[in-house]
Amino acid sequence: MKGTLKWKGIALTAAMAMCMTVGCSSGENKKVEDTTKGTQAVNTEEADASGDSAELKIGRIELDLAMPYQQADAAAFEQYAQQKGIKAVVLDGKSSPETIASSMEDLIAKKVNGIIVQANDGEAISPFVQQAQDAGIPVLTFVNASNVPGPNAYLAEYDISYDLGAATAKRWMEFHPNEPVKVATLGIPAAPVVEKDRCDAFIEGVKSVAADAEVVARLDSAGVRDQAVSAAEDLLQAHPDVNVVLGVNGDAALGGIAAFEAAGRGKAIDGVPQTEIFASVDGSEQEMVKLADPNSSMKLCMALPPKDFAEQLTDIMLDCINGKIDYKQKQDINMYDVMFDYWNTSVDELQEFLDVQYQTKINIKKELGLEG
Repeated sequence: MKGTLKWKGIALTAAMAMCMTVGCSSGENKKVEDTTKGTQAVNTEEADASGDSAELKIGRIELDLAMPYQQADAAAFEQYAQQKGIKAVVLDGKSSPETIASSMEDLIAKKVNGIIVQANDGEAISPFVQQAQDAGIPVLTFVNASNVPGPNAYLAEYDISYDLGAATAKRWMEFHPNEPVKVATLGIPAAPVVEKDRCDAFIEGVKSVAADAEVVARLDSAGVRDQAVSAAEDLLQAHPDVNVVLGVNGDAALGGIAAFEAAGRGKAIDGVPQTEIFASVDGSEQEMVKLADPNSSMKLCMALPPKDFAEQLTDIMLDCINGKIDYKQKQDINMYDVMFDYWNTSVDELQEFLDVQYQTKINIKKELGLEG
């Protein structure tokens, strides 16, 4: 792996320059010039449900703690909350709208000072967002906004996913100029925002450099590794000529490439993919090991920095609690991923990303036998 890509500069610059807009989800950007006017301040002196403390208590509902990114996000949230003197309450949504809804009810009953929630269905949690607001509890949604006006931290991924698709196709065409580009995605159809901002954008990026690229399949991985394995097995049976594959999250990518490897594919020689090239999304530990492996065809990744995002979300929630942000006004707050690839990112940089963002115990060089 050659070259350098300073993810810290990209990620931290984006973090410090988060774009706060009102009603901009459809592309309209209106700056919030004074977020303190008419804000709904929270009574932070009210005791919690047990009546034992006046310390701030913030609830965090993770989409699914079976996912490595969500695990790292929860751990970072708990650590940052402790630094801030906040009591953190982390609940597992288990990718279930019903579980997420009941978790919302639980946090409202506990009289937390604020709730940060990533739901797979923003509409489904809308009644509970309203219930929380009526109780004076601000709710910050992450990715999927509810129908109730309030702040939403939105992953502005379309442009980066587009670039990921373009970069992936360019590399395939560079290494295999005589092979037509055949694209497949292992997506999550139940999450329309993810399908649009990741899969649709990736495909558009591919076609920007390979106009005649054929989309051979858009499969449902549910973002779960076992289902991704099954989906990829079906893909290989139906379209053995597929050569550009996107895994919509870490488990989708890792499950997909595992199926390809079991079929004798998923290989690279000195960083050159042989039968297909994989791109992934999340940037989890196992993804980074695959990306750094000169013998694996997983070669690009759009990474979400869990530590940065957990801290940013907490700071936004504190602004809601302290009245700096009106938590009953629609506000989209953009957050940004970073992109890595095998050829422009050193192993040391990938290791640093995992060390900082995942607090990893994995040594990439040791895993790949690259030490010494």
